Parts: sequence; C-alpha cells; structure tokens
Amino acid sequence: MDPRSSGGWAVEQLTAFLFGLAHANGPDAVVREAIDRAAESLEAEIAALLLAGSVVASVGFPRGKVPDRELLDIAAARSTLAELPGVGDCHISSAYFEPSDEGCLLVARTGDHSFNVDERNLLRGMSRALALSLQNAQVLAAERALRARSDVQAGENAMLLAVLQDRQALTERLTRIQRSISGRAPLPEVLQSIVDGAAELIGDNIVAFRRIDPNDPTHAVVQSTTDSPHNAVLGARIKVGTGAGGLAISENRLVVVHEYAASDQSLPKFAAVGVQAAMGAPVRENGVVVGSLVVASDVPGRRYSDAEQEILLSFADHASLALTDAATAESLRRALRDARHDAMHDELTQLPNRTLLRDRLDQAWARGRRSGSPVVLLFLDFDDFKDINDSLGHDAGDHLLVTIARRLAESLRPGDTIARLGGDEFAVLLEDFDVARSVDDVASRLLDVVSEPVMLNGREVTVHGSIGIAVSDYNQPDGRSLLYSADLAMYEAKHSGGGRFVRYLPDMHQHTLERLDTEQALRVAITGNQLLLHYQPIHDLRTRRIVGLEALVRWQHPSRGLLGPGEFVPIAESSQLIAGLGEWVLRSACAQAAQWASDIEIAVNLSPRQVEPKLPALVRAVLAESGLPSQRLTLEVTEGTAMADDQEMQQVFEELYTMGVRFAIDDFGTGHSSLARLRTLPVNQLKIDRSFVSSLEEDAENAVLISAIIALSHGSGLLAVAEGVETEEQLRLLVELGCDRAQGFLLGRPVDTSTASALLRRSETGEGVAHSA
Repeated sequence: MDPRSSGGWAVEQLTAFLFGLAHANGPDAVVREAIDRAAESLEAEIAALLLAGSVVASVGFPRGKVPDRELLDIAAARSTLAELPGVGDCHISSAYFEPSDEGCLLVARTGDHSFNVDERNLLRGMSRALALSLQNAQVLAAERALRARSDVQAGENAMLLAVLQDRQALTERLTRIQRSISGRAPLPEVLQSIVDGAAELIGDNIVAFRRIDPNDPTHAVVQSTTDSPHNAVLGARIKVGTGAGGLAISENRLVVVHEYAASDQSLPKFAAVGVQAAMGAPVRENGVVVGSLVVASDVPGRRYSDAEQEILLSFADHASLALTDAATAESLRRALRDARHDAMHDELTQLPNRTLLRDRLDQAWARGRRSGSPVVLLFLDFDDFKDINDSLGHDAGDHLLVTIARRLAESLRPGDTIARLGGDEFAVLLEDFDVARSVDDVASRLLDVVSEPVMLNGREVTVHGSIGIAVSDYNQPDGRSLLYSADLAMYEAKHSGGGRFVRYLPDMHQHTLERLDTEQALRVAITGNQLLLHYQPIHDLRTRRIVGLEALVRWQHPSRGLLGPGEFVPIAESSQLIAGLGEWVLRSACAQAAQWASDIEIAVNLSPRQVEPKLPALVRAVLAESGLPSQRLTLEVTEGTAMADDQEMQQVFEELYTMGVRFAIDDFGTGHSSLARLRTLPVNQLKIDRSFVSSLEEDAENAVLISAIIALSHGSGLLAVAEGVETEEQLRLLVELGCDRAQGFLLGRPVDTSTASALLRRSETGEGVAHSA
C-alpha cells in the first residue's frame, strides 16, 4: 500500500512542515522553507508560491526561466493537468490561502501518478499553515523594521513597544499551540489553551469554543470556556445562526457585533447581562465548519480593532488545525483497530479466524500446563455443505454458514472460543473442562445444533456434521499439536460415514500416512496399467433386454488385490488425481463400448471436479479416437452438480448436450432439486437412488415417492432408471409403477469385460432377458 494513502503519513508530513516554518527566520525564509518542503513531501519536481498576481518564489525551474504567466493561468483555472515550458506534461495540485484567496501554493510533477485525495488535503493544510506563518513572519519583520526606526521616532516608542509586545506574545502563544498539536497533546487541553490565549491577547474574559452537536446539527455546544461569571457554562447550547458564534458557523465567516444590546445579531440573555461587543470566528475540521471561537466584552464602548479580529482568526485557525489533526489521528487509530479485528476475524461470520484461534490456543495451553487442567479442541465440518452450495447457490450457502455459526456460538459457554477456519470448517476451544463427563455431551449438542433445519430460498434445508475431538497432552511441546490431532479425528469421523464425533487416537496418524501412501500408489496406477473397468448391465423393463452398461473402475493393487472405487476414488477427489482417473475411465469405457453392438449405451460417472471448461474438448477427442457415436455415451452426474447455480458448469453441460452426449442425474431424490430448474436442464435420465428402492417393499411412502419421480421423468420427457434392484418383488413393483429401466444385483452384478461381452451376446439372442415381474 502507498504510504501516502494513509492518514498517518499526512499528519507526519504536516507536522514536519509546521516545524520547519516555525523555525524559519523571516518571510523569505518561510516561503523558501514552505515550497521546498511541499515539493519534497509530495514528490513534486515543481513548487511555487503565487501572491497578489505574481510568482514570488519557485523551485524546479532554471534561474530566469520561470513561466510566470503559465503558472498564474493554471492556478486561476485550478487545472489538474497542464504542460509547463521546459518540463512537459505535469499533474497539478494547488491550494489557495483560506479564508481569502490572496495566495496560492502550487505543486506539479511529471509521470503517470496524479495527486490523490490525501495529497490534495495535505497541500490545503500546508497552504493554511503557510498563510498563517507568513503573516506571523511578516509581523515579525515589521517588528524589526519598527525597532530600526525607533531611534528616529522617539515619540512613537511607547505605542510601538506595546504593539511589538502584543505581536510577540501572539507569536509565542501560537508557537506553543503549534507545538502542543504536533506533540499530540490531548484535544481538550489544546482547545482550552486556545481559549485562554485568545482571552489573554484580546483582553476580554468572556471567551468560549462551541462545537456543533453531532446528534442535533441545529445547535452548538460549549466545550471550552474561560472562568467568567458571564460566560456560558460547559454544555450550554445555542442555536446555529444566532449570535456572533452561531452566525460564524452558519455563514462561515468572521462576525463582529458592536453596540451589542441594540444589534439584531445579539442573544438576549447576553445583552441582559451587559455584553457590549462580541465577535465569532468559524472553526473547521478538514475544511468543514464544525464550530466557532467567540469573544465578548462587558466594557462600555468596546470596539474590536482589525488587529484583534486577526488575532481571533489566528486562534480559530489553530483550533481548526487541532481538530483536523485529532480527527486524522482518531481515524488512523480506528483504521488500525479495524485492521487488527479484520486480521483476526472471519469476514462472513465475524467469528475468530484461524490466526486468533492459534493465539488463544497458545494462551490456553500455557494456562492449562500451569494449572494441570485440560484443554479441549473440537474440529467441526459439514458433511453435505457442497451439495447445498451447488444446488442453491453461494448466497444461500453463506446464509447457512452465518445462521449455524450464530447457533453454535449461542450453544457454548461465554468463555469458550468458536472459530471459523474456512469454508464449512469450524473449531471450538474449551478450557477448565471435566473431560470425562462433558466433552461428548458438548460434541453431541453441537451436532444437534448443526442439524437443526434452516430456511434457504423458501425451503427448509438440513445439514449434518462431523466432529474430531483432541484433548491436551502436555508431553507435546505446544498447543499446535491439538490442531493437527483434532483435524485427523474429524476426517476419521467423515470417513466413518459422517454425522458423528470421533476422539483422536495415536494410530490415526498412521492411517493418515497410509492414505498418503495410497495416494502416491494411485498416481502410479493411473499411468501404470493397474486400473480396469467392470460393467453393470442396465435393463429395459419393457423388453427385458440389456440396453446399456455402467462403467465402474477397479484397481488391481500390487499388494492389496482388487480394490473397489470406495477405497480410492475419495482419495483421488481430495488429492486432485480425479481428473487423470476420470479421463482414463472415459477413454477406456468409450473404446470398449465401440466394440459392442451399435444400440448399446455406455454410462460413465463424472466427479463434480471433472465438470470444467476443458471437459467438452476431452469428450470430443475421446469420441473421435474411439469411433463411438456421441448418443451412445451417457455421463452420470450427481443431483447437486446438475442443479448447481454455476454458469460456467451449465455451459459445459449445454456444450456436451449439443454434441449429442446424453446425461443422467445419479442418486436422484437425495438432493435439493427445483422442478422448474429440472425442466431446463440438458438431461435424458433420472436415476432413482438405491435407498428408495431398497425399502420399496416395506415402506409405502417410498412407493409414492418413486411413483412421483417416474411421473416427473415422463412429464419432462426423461427416462426413469432404478438403481440397486436386489429382489424379485422390488422389480415387480418398479414395473407396475411404470419405471423404464433398472440395474442391480438381481439383474446383474458388475463384471469384467469378457463377461460383459458374453452377457450382451446372450441378450441379443434372448437368453439374457431380465427376470419376469
């Protein structure tokens, strides 16, 4: 990040600028110091001071070649980009003296970077400080001139001495105020110093600083005042636009009221106590009027001279500088607090994040080691969050996370820590705990909280979770071991089927190493001729013949023998090997199917990770190489993948469908499908999940559900395919319900290539007709 984009940088530069001006000796030195520091702070090649229609000083131009007219025109037009003779195209920033426009501080630099908001605000602050310092320097110069003439003007010595003393006192007072601002003295202390200084140098004891009430901008409140019986008390309110102070705020100018009691600009309560004259000067914060500095007198015939008016404006300007500096410093502190909070908390749920969890874990570990009490860490992960995210969209997924995070936090003790580690993974840190009695109860309660229904997009959705539990072992060097142990236990819970909690055991580390070994061996297997396909027949329930086969991958492991997909496909999906494995299955299945009869379809399962923009090109190449017609290839995807609210994924489906490839939604009925969405998908088949088929004989509700899915399929022009058919009664009921196709152990187990070929030959001759209903 550019340091010039922070409020702290601007304050440092302005403080250094004020310090330099305070130590410059004379007007010329003040001007030279100002333009040199402005050019340096803003990294500008050019800086110039324009006064009374002329360029009085500049840096960056050769001697005698200062383009006066061009600089004056640029300042008058307030241009931000211009061409300067001898320099070229430049970015420009200029700031006029306030409250008058008599002078202008201008900087210019070449290159691509224009002046940002913080740099322009810094230049405005420098311009205001320069105007005041130049005024003070000119006063001091006048003082020196007066002293030089004092020998020949003896009759005026007394008067000149008084003026000099007043001016010197003003300069000294303002210098002290500047130092207190740059030294970051407390704001109330600085403002009180300004009020006291104005009272001392103007000679009136009725002085107050009023600030606009942030809760009621129509009124201003007294925040600093002198000790006078006629002064408004702290907290007293006046209406903005009334009295000298209220008018100074509303009109943003110096307001002077003489003959106070007779003026229509007076406040009755002050006129009643004998106030004779008053004046108010606006006080600003970052250029915006936020209050006023007011003086008043009860001396009869009191009138404020021009010098006294300038003194009040000077003190008001320093009050503005103090407020602006304090606001900038507070903004910086707030930004730092926010940055620290953001660095330690999850943006979505506002729970502690992994960084803060580690910090609290280290502290809990140290306390527990001293006291001997256990520290417990639970890792929680949702089992089916991705399906919800894919089917209902990421916004719904975020809402689910926020809702469950809040419920989890509310279910814990006040001193417990719950953190979101990323995605759908959470951690809970417990201290001062009776492990034997209560940890299982906490884990069980957390699982119950996770499984409470949540309304998403108008529907009730339920998720389940898996929890890993690790308890402190103070033989370990630090608490970070709990992170690893709880993570291992959580994955063990997921591998055990999910929806449960598991405590960490030392042998889980060995299981992890075995999974890593399996992953490495699978890399070799994909390219090393260790994989093979088995095929399960799919029967047409009307003709009772085989109309297709589903390709199912097997791994002929060198030492463990033939492994089913459940033992290695999850590892492939979690280790990014699924793309290579899926491509091998697709190529092998299409090559084999091309050798079978022309009416036999081949079904290949797709992992969600395979549905990416490169898939259509791969399928096109595989079909071309194998010679298999596209309409004989059916790609099976899960319900969550098909329903995913992902435009890129849907484009992949559309492109494949346009090629003639068929699609089946696998395990239909277990996800969260939208009927309206289903009608728009490029799908040919719905495969009824085996869990519904397996209980078809005992559960009448399942028969109703399957009937509804079949009706939905037919109403959408799709085929209904039942999976997991294992009994004659299941087959009979499916035929009776109008199901189109079926597969399962009753109709044929997955078999190797030669056996599958033999089954197809018998089916062609009528020998392989399916069981009768």
